Amino acid sequence: MEDGVSAIQMSFGTIYPHPGNYNCCGVIGNADFANAHTYPQAAPSMLGQYNGTLDWTHRAALIPTPGKPVAHTEFGWTTPASPHYGAVSLRVQAEYTLEFIFDAWRHGDPIYVYYGLYDDMSGTWGLFDADNRPRPVALALQSLSQLLSDPASDARSFAPGRLNISFAHLPAGKTSFSGGRFLVMQKADGTFWVEIQNEVIRNNFMGDNSDVPVPEVKLNVNFGSAMRSVTEYDPVSAGTKPVATWRNLSDVSLSLPARPILLEVVHPSARATKELR
Repeated sequence: MEDGVSAIQMSFGTIYPHPGNYNCCGVIGNADFANAHTYPQAAPSMLGQYNGTLDWTHRAALIPTPGKPVAHTEFGWTTPASPHYGAVSLRVQAEYTLEFIFDAWRHGDPIYVYYGLYDDMSGTWGLFDADNRPRPVALALQSLSQLLSDPASDARSFAPGRLNISFAHLPAGKTSFSGGRFLVMQKADGTFWVEIQNEVIRNNFMGDNSDVPVPEVKLNVNFGSAMRSVTEYDPVSAGTKPVATWRNLSDVSLSLPARPILLEVVHPSARATKELR
């Protein structure tokens, strides 16, 4: 980094499932971020080598840029579902995209750029179609951003606390980053936000890429002591509207779908907060 400007490594393109061009040049210095183009065939952390496509491109990007965080400067799925690589339904596109963001974060990869904003000559990859109409993936990303944004002046400087949380019946995954996974975040006002997902393959990738039905999983979430309130959100299906709210309980039971959901957990010690609902 020089003069506050970070440098991302050059792109070696999408080379899957072997390192290919990433091995061409040895270690290339002076980049602040490694660079990956990641286009999964199905769920981001399933199929392929290691722990799925995202994990593989993460590892490949580090070959010329070891020890640096990875920027996924391209990732995405195309629509509609058809017998082509990564062509899924509108709903699955939205679900996989949110999973990608949280899976990337679990890898320590802080940058992810969806390809693309609009449909173009490359096809129907856009968050918006050629007539400027938002696809469900665009609305899901907007809802996720609104729910997790923190406008507090000390959002980048406050000392985060700790949430005592445990799960019963969180489903096992076929890879280290799939199945039942969770991420605990906190805002400056003291509220915790817990992302929970059950990542499984939801497109018939060996055939026409049609949706594969996945039953919801009954899940219990325990906080060890009573929380002031717990509110469930489903950015894909319900936007920023609450799905359910519990008050003054130490544990909640819910149905976990095969897509990321969020729990807003208001700890008794949290500052007074304006409820989103």
